[in-house]
Amino acid sequence: MDLIQHMRRLFAERNPDEMDIRLRVTYQDGTVLTGKYTALVGPLDNEPEIAEIDFYRDDNGALTGAYEDELADVEIME
Repeated sequence: MDLIQHMRRLFAERNPDEMDIRLRVTYQDGTVLTGKYTALVGPLDNEPEIAEIDFYRDDNGALTGAYEDELADVEIME
Protein backbone atom coordinates (compact mmCIF):
# COMPACT_ATOMS: atom_id res chain seq x y z
CA MET A 1 0.00 0.00 0.00
CA ASP A 2 1.25 3.49 -0.83
CA LEU A 3 -0.06 5.10 2.35
CA ILE A 4 0.58 8.72 1.33
CA GLN A 5 -1.28 8.40 -2.00
CA HIS A 6 -4.08 6.40 -0.38
CA MET A 7 -4.64 9.07 2.27
CA ARG A 8 -4.53 11.86 -0.34
CA ARG A 9 -7.40 10.14 -2.15
CA LEU A 10 -9.35 9.70 1.09
CA PHE A 11 -8.79 13.33 2.10
CA ALA A 12 -9.58 14.75 -1.35
CA GLU A 13 -13.00 15.89 -0.14
CA ARG A 14 -12.19 16.34 3.55
CA ASN A 15 -9.66 18.54 5.30
CA PRO A 16 -8.40 16.44 8.21
CA ASP A 17 -7.23 19.56 10.04
CA GLU A 18 -10.74 21.01 10.16
CA MET A 19 -12.72 18.03 11.40
CA ASP A 20 -12.52 14.88 13.45
CA ILE A 21 -11.70 11.97 11.16
CA ARG A 22 -12.48 8.47 12.38
CA LEU A 23 -10.59 5.59 10.80
CA ARG A 24 -10.89 1.85 10.42
CA VAL A 25 -7.36 0.50 10.09
CA THR A 26 -6.90 -3.06 8.82
CA TYR A 27 -3.53 -4.72 9.28
CA GLN A 28 -2.12 -7.39 6.98
CA ASP A 29 -2.62 -10.02 9.71
CA GLY A 30 -6.37 -9.25 9.73
CA THR A 31 -6.42 -7.17 12.92
CA VAL A 32 -8.88 -4.27 12.65
CA LEU A 33 -8.63 -1.18 14.88
CA THR A 34 -10.75 1.95 14.87
CA GLY A 35 -9.96 5.38 16.19
CA LYS A 36 -9.51 9.10 15.69
CA TYR A 37 -6.98 10.20 13.06
CA THR A 38 -4.07 12.19 14.46
CA ALA A 39 -1.25 12.42 11.93
CA LEU A 40 0.28 11.10 8.74
CA VAL A 41 4.08 11.00 8.75
CA GLY A 42 5.93 10.77 5.43
CA PRO A 43 8.84 8.38 5.00
CA LEU A 44 11.50 11.10 4.90
CA ASP A 45 10.31 12.43 8.28
CA ASN A 46 10.24 9.05 9.97
CA GLU A 47 12.74 6.54 11.30
CA PRO A 48 12.76 3.97 9.79
CA GLU A 49 11.99 5.65 6.47
CA ILE A 50 8.50 4.19 6.15
CA ALA A 51 5.28 6.24 6.06
CA GLU A 52 3.20 5.99 9.23
CA ILE A 53 -0.34 6.86 10.27
CA ASP A 54 -1.10 7.75 13.89
CA PHE A 55 -4.49 7.49 15.58
CA TYR A 56 -6.07 7.29 19.03
CA ARG A 57 -7.61 3.84 19.42
CA ASP A 58 -11.27 3.50 20.39
CA ASP A 59 -10.72 0.40 22.54
CA ASN A 60 -8.16 1.85 24.97
CA GLY A 61 -7.46 5.47 23.98
CA ALA A 62 -3.79 4.76 23.27
CA LEU A 63 -1.95 6.72 20.59
CA THR A 64 -1.02 4.09 18.03
CA GLY A 65 1.23 4.30 14.99
CA ALA A 66 1.05 1.92 12.05
CA TYR A 67 3.71 1.66 9.35
CA GLU A 68 2.49 1.37 5.77
CA ASP A 69 4.14 -2.02 5.32
CA GLU A 70 1.93 -3.38 8.16
CA LEU A 71 -1.33 -2.19 6.62
CA ALA A 72 -3.84 -3.84 4.30
CA ASP A 73 -6.35 -0.95 4.26
CA VAL A 74 -7.33 2.34 5.85
CA GLU A 75 -10.91 3.61 5.59
CA ILE A 76 -12.67 6.73 6.80
CA MET A 77 -15.68 5.88 8.95
CA GLU A 78 -18.73 8.05 8.42
